[in-house]
Amino acid sequence: MKRVLIYLSLLLSFNFTLANSAIKGESNLAVSGTIKGKIESKADKKPIEYASIMVYSLPDSLLITGTLTLPDGSFRIEKLSKGNYYLVAYYMGFQKKMISTLNIDSKTQVVDCGTIILEGINITLEDVDIIEQKNFVEYKLDKKVISASQKMDAKGGSVVNLLENTPSIQIDIEGNVLLRGSANFTVLVDGKPTSLSGNDILKQIPVNMVENVEIITNPSAKYDPAGTSGIINIIMKKNFQKSTSALINGSIGTFHNYSGDFNLNHRTSKINLFLNGNGAYNGSYPYNTMESTFILGDSSRHTSQTESRSQKVTPYAFKAGLDWYINPNSTLFLE
Repeated sequence: MKRVLIYLSLLLSFNFTLANSAIKGESNLAVSGTIKGKIESKADKKPIEYASIMVYSLPDSLLITGTLTLPDGSFRIEKLSKGNYYLVAYYMGFQKKMISTLNIDSKTQVVDCGTIILEGINITLEDVDIIEQKNFVEYKLDKKVISASQKMDAKGGSVVNLLENTPSIQIDIEGNVLLRGSANFTVLVDGKPTSLSGNDILKQIPVNMVENVEIITNPSAKYDPAGTSGIINIIMKKNFQKSTSALINGSIGTFHNYSGDFNLNHRTSKINLFLNGNGAYNGSYPYNTMESTFILGDSSRHTSQTESRSQKVTPYAFKAGLDWYINPNSTLFLE
Protein backbone atom coordinates (compact mmCIF):
# COMPACT_ATOMS: atom_id res chain seq x y z
CA MET A 1 0.00 0.00 0.00
CA LYS A 2 2.80 2.45 0.86
CA ARG A 3 4.50 1.64 -2.49
CA VAL A 4 1.30 2.52 -4.40
CA LEU A 5 1.00 5.84 -2.56
CA ILE A 6 4.62 6.73 -3.39
CA TYR A 7 4.02 5.99 -7.11
CA LEU A 8 0.88 8.16 -7.11
CA SER A 9 2.73 10.99 -5.38
CA LEU A 10 5.60 10.93 -7.93
CA LEU A 11 3.16 10.77 -10.84
CA LEU A 12 1.20 13.77 -9.58
CA SER A 13 4.43 15.74 -9.03
CA PHE A 14 5.65 14.93 -12.59
CA ASN A 15 2.32 15.94 -14.13
CA PHE A 16 2.41 19.20 -12.18
CA THR A 17 5.93 19.95 -13.43
CA LEU A 18 4.93 19.31 -17.06
CA ALA A 19 1.84 21.45 -16.69
CA ASN A 20 3.87 24.27 -15.14
CA SER A 21 6.46 24.09 -17.98
CA ALA A 22 3.73 24.11 -20.58
CA ILE A 23 2.17 27.17 -18.99
CA LYS A 24 5.55 28.96 -19.03
CA GLY A 25 6.17 27.91 -22.67
CA GLU A 26 2.79 29.19 -23.69
CA SER A 27 3.58 32.39 -21.82
CA ASN A 28 6.86 32.84 -23.80
CA LEU A 29 5.20 32.04 -27.09
CA ALA A 30 2.46 34.47 -26.33
CA VAL A 31 4.97 37.36 -26.27
CA SER A 32 5.17 38.95 -29.77
CA GLY A 33 7.28 42.07 -29.52
CA THR A 34 7.67 45.05 -31.84
CA ILE A 35 10.48 47.54 -32.33
CA LYS A 36 9.68 50.78 -34.15
CA GLY A 37 11.18 54.18 -34.79
CA LYS A 38 12.11 56.79 -37.37
CA ILE A 39 15.36 57.76 -39.13
CA GLU A 40 16.29 61.37 -39.91
CA SER A 41 19.33 63.22 -41.26
CA LYS A 42 21.16 65.44 -38.83
CA ALA A 43 21.98 68.04 -41.48
CA ASP A 44 18.48 68.88 -42.75
CA LYS A 45 16.19 66.98 -40.33
CA LYS A 46 14.58 65.21 -43.28
CA PRO A 47 13.51 61.54 -43.12
CA ILE A 48 15.81 59.01 -44.78
CA GLU A 49 14.11 56.47 -47.02
CA TYR A 50 15.58 52.98 -47.59
CA ALA A 51 17.88 53.15 -44.55
CA SER A 52 18.90 49.68 -43.32
CA ILE A 53 17.62 48.59 -39.90
CA MET A 54 19.18 45.43 -38.41
CA VAL A 55 18.20 43.77 -35.12
CA TYR A 56 20.72 41.59 -33.23
CA SER A 57 20.16 39.40 -30.18
CA LEU A 58 22.05 39.78 -26.89
CA PRO A 59 24.49 38.58 -25.72
CA ASP A 60 25.47 36.47 -28.77
CA SER A 61 25.10 39.31 -31.38
CA LEU A 62 23.26 37.08 -33.86
CA LEU A 63 21.39 38.86 -36.65
CA ILE A 64 17.67 38.18 -36.05
CA THR A 65 15.93 40.25 -38.70
CA GLY A 66 16.00 43.54 -40.55
CA THR A 67 14.03 45.95 -42.69
CA LEU A 68 14.21 49.20 -44.69
CA THR A 69 12.67 52.51 -43.75
CA LEU A 70 9.59 53.86 -45.54
CA PRO A 71 9.44 57.20 -47.44
CA ASP A 72 8.64 59.01 -44.17
CA GLY A 73 11.71 57.44 -42.54
CA SER A 74 9.70 55.16 -40.24
CA PHE A 75 10.27 51.46 -39.61
CA ARG A 76 8.47 48.72 -37.71
CA ILE A 77 9.77 45.22 -36.93
CA GLU A 78 7.20 42.81 -35.51
CA LYS A 79 6.92 39.21 -34.25
CA LEU A 80 10.00 39.37 -32.04
CA SER A 81 10.29 36.81 -29.24
CA LYS A 82 10.93 37.67 -25.61
CA GLY A 83 14.56 38.65 -25.08
CA ASN A 84 17.20 41.37 -25.19
CA TYR A 85 18.23 43.01 -28.49
CA TYR A 86 20.18 45.88 -29.96
CA LEU A 87 19.54 47.78 -33.20
CA VAL A 88 21.89 49.17 -35.87
CA ALA A 89 20.73 51.84 -38.35
CA TYR A 90 22.79 52.54 -41.47
CA TYR A 91 22.54 54.42 -44.75
CA MET A 92 25.18 55.01 -47.44
CA GLY A 93 27.10 58.22 -46.79
CA PHE A 94 26.13 58.29 -43.10
CA GLN A 95 27.73 56.95 -39.93
CA LYS A 96 26.23 53.83 -38.34
CA LYS A 97 24.08 54.35 -35.24
CA MET A 98 23.54 51.65 -32.61
CA ILE A 99 20.64 51.57 -30.11
CA SER A 100 21.53 49.16 -27.30
CA THR A 101 19.58 47.15 -24.70
CA LEU A 102 16.12 46.82 -26.19
CA ASN A 103 14.18 44.49 -23.88
CA ILE A 104 11.00 42.67 -24.91
CA ASP A 105 8.98 40.77 -22.28
CA SER A 106 5.41 40.28 -21.19
CA LYS A 107 5.29 43.79 -19.75
CA THR A 108 7.09 45.61 -22.59
CA GLN A 109 5.95 44.23 -25.93
CA VAL A 110 6.42 47.43 -27.97
CA VAL A 111 9.77 49.28 -27.90
CA ASP A 112 9.72 52.74 -29.47
CA CYS A 113 13.22 53.95 -30.40
CA GLY A 114 11.89 57.39 -31.24
CA THR A 115 13.76 59.44 -33.84
CA ILE A 116 17.22 58.16 -34.63
CA ILE A 117 19.51 60.84 -36.06
CA LEU A 118 22.17 59.78 -38.60
CA GLU A 119 25.18 62.02 -39.11
CA GLY A 120 26.74 62.33 -42.55
CA ILE A 121 30.32 61.25 -43.26
CA ASN A 122 32.44 64.27 -44.16
CA ILE A 123 35.59 63.70 -46.25
CA THR A 124 37.86 66.66 -46.95
CA LEU A 125 39.94 66.48 -50.11
CA GLU A 126 43.04 68.66 -50.26
CA ASP A 127 43.60 68.54 -54.02
CA VAL A 128 41.78 66.92 -56.92
CA ASP A 129 43.65 66.35 -60.17
CA ILE A 130 41.57 65.57 -63.26
CA ILE A 131 43.74 63.92 -65.89
CA GLU A 132 42.46 63.25 -69.38
CA GLN A 133 43.98 60.30 -71.21
CA LYS A 134 43.64 59.40 -74.85
CA ASN A 135 42.67 55.88 -75.82
CA PHE A 136 45.47 53.63 -77.07
CA VAL A 137 43.60 53.08 -80.36
CA GLU A 138 41.34 55.78 -81.78
CA TYR A 139 38.97 54.74 -84.55
CA LYS A 140 38.30 57.32 -87.24
CA LEU A 141 36.28 57.15 -90.44
CA ASP A 142 39.14 56.10 -92.73
CA LYS A 143 41.89 54.92 -90.36
CA LYS A 144 42.96 53.70 -86.93
CA VAL A 145 45.29 55.97 -84.93
CA ILE A 146 47.64 54.43 -82.34
CA SER A 147 48.89 56.84 -79.67
CA ALA A 148 52.55 56.19 -78.82
CA SER A 149 52.31 57.96 -75.45
CA GLN A 150 49.52 55.64 -74.19
CA LYS A 151 51.33 52.31 -74.63
CA MET A 152 53.76 52.22 -71.73
CA ASP A 153 55.11 48.70 -72.45
CA ALA A 154 56.46 49.90 -75.83
CA LYS A 155 58.73 52.55 -74.29
CA GLY A 156 62.33 52.01 -75.31
CA GLY A 157 61.37 49.81 -78.25
CA SER A 158 60.69 50.39 -81.93
CA VAL A 159 57.47 51.01 -83.84
CA VAL A 160 57.11 47.21 -84.12
CA ASN A 161 56.63 47.04 -80.33
CA LEU A 162 54.06 49.82 -80.57
CA LEU A 163 52.02 47.89 -83.14
CA GLU A 164 51.77 44.71 -81.05
CA ASN A 165 48.19 43.69 -80.13
CA THR A 166 46.78 46.27 -82.56
CA PRO A 167 43.72 45.37 -84.68
CA SER A 168 44.61 44.35 -88.28
CA ILE A 169 48.30 43.91 -87.28
CA GLN A 170 50.15 40.62 -86.70
CA ILE A 171 53.81 40.17 -85.70
CA ASP A 172 55.53 36.93 -86.77
CA ILE A 173 58.20 35.10 -84.75
CA GLU A 174 60.97 37.03 -86.56
CA GLY A 175 59.51 40.40 -85.63
CA ASN A 176 58.13 41.18 -89.09
CA VAL A 177 54.88 43.11 -89.33
CA LEU A 178 51.90 41.80 -91.31
CA LEU A 179 49.00 44.10 -92.19
CA ARG A 180 45.80 42.10 -92.66
CA GLY A 181 47.95 38.98 -93.05
CA SER A 182 50.24 40.43 -95.75
CA ALA A 183 53.76 41.89 -95.71
CA ASN A 184 52.95 43.87 -98.87
CA PHE A 185 52.12 47.26 -97.38
CA THR A 186 53.43 50.82 -97.72
CA VAL A 187 55.11 52.72 -94.89
CA LEU A 188 55.07 56.52 -94.89
CA VAL A 189 56.84 58.90 -92.51
CA ASP A 190 54.83 62.08 -91.99
CA GLY A 191 52.88 61.19 -95.13
CA LYS A 192 56.01 60.82 -97.31
CA PRO A 193 57.61 57.59 -98.62
CA THR A 194 61.03 56.41 -97.48
CA SER A 195 63.83 54.57 -99.21
CA LEU A 196 63.73 51.68 -96.71
CA SER A 197 61.43 48.68 -96.91
CA GLY A 198 58.35 48.64 -94.71
CA ASN A 199 59.63 46.33 -91.98
CA ASP A 200 63.09 47.93 -91.97
CA ILE A 201 61.76 51.39 -91.19
CA LEU A 202 59.36 50.03 -88.55
CA LYS A 203 62.26 48.30 -86.77
CA GLN A 204 64.55 51.35 -86.96
CA ILE A 205 62.38 54.20 -85.65
CA PRO A 206 62.31 54.37 -81.80
CA VAL A 207 58.92 54.83 -80.16
CA ASN A 208 60.09 57.90 -78.23
CA MET A 209 60.39 59.77 -81.57
CA VAL A 210 56.81 58.90 -82.61
CA GLU A 211 53.64 60.86 -81.88
CA ASN A 212 51.07 58.60 -83.57
CA VAL A 213 50.87 55.74 -86.06
CA GLU A 214 48.02 55.71 -88.57
CA ILE A 215 46.83 52.40 -90.04
CA ILE A 216 44.93 52.97 -93.28
CA THR A 217 43.41 49.81 -94.73
CA ASN A 218 41.21 51.61 -97.28
CA PRO A 219 43.38 54.47 -98.63
CA SER A 220 41.78 57.45 -100.30
CA ALA A 221 42.68 58.76 -103.76
CA LYS A 222 45.53 60.98 -102.42
CA TYR A 223 47.61 57.84 -101.74
CA ASP A 224 48.99 55.35 -104.23
CA PRO A 225 48.19 52.00 -102.59
CA ALA A 226 48.29 49.89 -105.77
CA GLY A 227 49.24 46.30 -105.03
CA THR A 228 49.41 46.78 -101.24
CA SER A 229 47.24 45.64 -98.33
CA GLY A 230 47.23 49.13 -96.82
CA ILE A 231 49.34 51.98 -95.50
CA ILE A 232 51.12 52.56 -92.18
CA ASN A 233 51.81 56.27 -91.72
CA ILE A 234 54.22 57.19 -88.91
CA ILE A 235 53.67 60.69 -87.50
CA MET A 236 56.91 61.90 -85.91
CA LYS A 237 57.18 64.26 -82.95
CA LYS A 238 57.89 67.75 -84.23
CA ASN A 239 60.25 68.73 -81.43
CA PHE A 240 62.49 65.65 -81.33
CA GLN A 241 66.23 66.05 -80.91
CA LYS A 242 68.85 64.28 -82.96
CA SER A 243 69.19 60.59 -82.10
CA THR A 244 71.18 57.50 -83.00
CA SER A 245 69.75 53.99 -82.83
CA ALA A 246 71.01 50.49 -83.51
CA LEU A 247 69.10 47.24 -83.83
CA ILE A 248 70.83 43.84 -84.06
CA ASN A 249 69.04 40.51 -84.48
CA GLY A 250 70.40 36.97 -84.63
CA SER A 251 69.04 33.44 -84.76
CA ILE A 252 70.40 29.90 -84.51
CA GLY A 253 68.68 26.85 -85.98
CA THR A 254 69.31 23.14 -86.36
CA PHE A 255 71.76 21.67 -88.90
CA HIS A 256 74.08 24.70 -88.62
CA ASN A 257 71.56 27.32 -89.74
CA TYR A 258 72.48 30.85 -88.66
CA SER A 259 71.13 34.25 -89.60
CA GLY A 260 71.48 37.84 -88.47
CA ASP A 261 70.79 41.42 -89.44
CA PHE A 262 71.54 44.90 -88.17
CA ASN A 263 70.12 48.40 -88.66
CA LEU A 264 72.00 51.62 -87.82
CA ASN A 265 70.26 54.97 -87.94
CA HIS A 266 71.27 58.55 -87.20
CA ARG A 267 68.64 61.26 -87.50
CA THR A 268 68.58 65.02 -87.14
CA SER A 269 65.88 67.52 -87.96
CA LYS A 270 67.08 67.68 -91.60
CA ILE A 271 69.01 64.47 -92.36
CA ASN A 272 68.50 60.77 -91.73
CA LEU A 273 71.48 58.41 -92.31
CA PHE A 274 71.03 54.65 -92.29
CA LEU A 275 73.02 51.48 -92.81
CA ASN A 276 71.60 47.99 -92.67
CA GLY A 277 72.66 44.52 -93.63
CA ASN A 278 71.75 40.89 -93.27
CA GLY A 279 73.44 37.56 -93.75
CA ALA A 280 72.82 33.88 -93.21
CA TYR A 281 74.45 30.49 -93.28
CA ASN A 282 71.99 27.76 -94.23
CA GLY A 283 73.35 24.23 -94.05
CA SER A 284 71.60 20.98 -94.95
CA TYR A 285 72.75 17.36 -94.94
CA PRO A 286 70.45 15.13 -97.03
CA TYR A 287 70.78 11.38 -96.39
CA ASN A 288 69.04 8.75 -98.55
CA THR A 289 69.01 4.95 -98.35
CA MET A 290 67.42 2.68 -100.98
CA GLU A 291 66.90 -1.07 -100.58
CA SER A 292 65.88 -3.26 -103.58
CA THR A 293 65.14 -7.00 -103.91
CA PHE A 294 64.63 -8.73 -107.30
CA ILE A 295 63.05 -12.22 -107.45
CA LEU A 296 63.15 -14.26 -110.67
CA GLY A 297 61.99 -17.85 -110.40
CA ASP A 298 64.04 -19.64 -107.76
CA SER A 299 66.69 -16.92 -107.65
CA SER A 300 66.70 -13.46 -106.01
CA ARG A 301 69.02 -10.48 -105.86
CA HIS A 302 69.22 -7.78 -103.15
CA THR A 303 70.84 -4.37 -103.58
CA SER A 304 71.43 -1.54 -101.09
CA GLN A 305 72.32 2.04 -101.99
CA THR A 306 73.20 4.87 -99.60
CA GLU A 307 73.66 8.54 -100.54
CA SER A 308 74.69 11.44 -98.33
CA ARG A 309 75.78 14.95 -99.17
CA SER A 310 76.10 18.41 -97.63
CA GLN A 311 74.76 21.71 -98.90
CA LYS A 312 75.26 25.26 -97.72
CA VAL A 313 73.90 28.64 -98.80
CA THR A 314 75.36 31.95 -97.57
CA PRO A 315 73.21 34.89 -98.73
CA TYR A 316 74.03 38.41 -97.57
CA ALA A 317 73.16 42.01 -98.43
CA PHE A 318 74.08 45.52 -97.33
CA LYS A 319 72.34 48.83 -97.90
CA ALA A 320 73.16 52.43 -96.98
CA GLY A 321 71.38 55.66 -97.69
CA LEU A 322 70.51 59.22 -96.81
CA ASP A 323 67.21 61.09 -96.48
CA TRP A 324 67.45 64.87 -96.77
CA TYR A 325 64.33 66.72 -95.59
CA ILE A 326 64.62 69.87 -97.71
CA ASN A 327 61.31 71.34 -96.51
CA PRO A 328 57.99 69.99 -95.19
CA ASN A 329 56.91 69.08 -98.73
CA SER A 330 60.20 67.91 -100.31
CA THR A 331 62.57 65.08 -99.42
CA LEU A 332 65.63 63.83 -101.31
CA PHE A 333 66.48 60.10 -101.09
CA LEU A 334 69.94 58.68 -101.81
CA GLU A 335 70.58 54.96 -101.54
